[in-house]
Amino acid sequence: MADISSSNEVKFFITLWVLLVAGLFGSLSGMASTALTCIDTPASLEEKHLMCLKNSVVTQGLRANLDRILKKRKNCPDCAPSFESESNYAPLFECHFITLSLARNPFGGYWAQITYQESTERIYKVWLYPVNSRGKDDIFEIRDFEAVVPRQQTKHFMKVLSASGFSKYGL
Repeated sequence: MADISSSNEVKFFITLWVLLVAGLFGSLSGMASTALTCIDTPASLEEKHLMCLKNSVVTQGLRANLDRILKKRKNCPDCAPSFESESNYAPLFECHFITLSLARNPFGGYWAQITYQESTERIYKVWLYPVNSRGKDDIFEIRDFEAVVPRQQTKHFMKVLSASGFSKYGL
């Protein structure tokens, strides 16, 4: 009986160890692909924060996705839209935008709040969902894109950034 009991204990501790390592590795690998200090943080006009947002895989993925949509619309005007409200916002897709904030979406992916140089009185909330995660080669799909009314603090940020920020922080 002693052999069975110690064998079960060994199996239990090995299983526990594997689960702990797998959980730790899973959380670290998720952080590695989006190693960003600017996700889920308050909006800020600090240069470090704005550069983090601009250089994030999420913002870069958004720009790449908008470029793919523009190319598809040019080559195939009769093709189905990539997301429901695409045709409402398509004229903005080739314009420069600044990411004001990034937040994790509880349903997966990220929410990005952006503003366009050509439309600084409005902000747009974009749901980006990762369809292929390989570090720098992350590919995101837009799942939702909508105009939202900016809060007073966000209006202030937009006013400050519209003066000179688009050339430095915009894509």
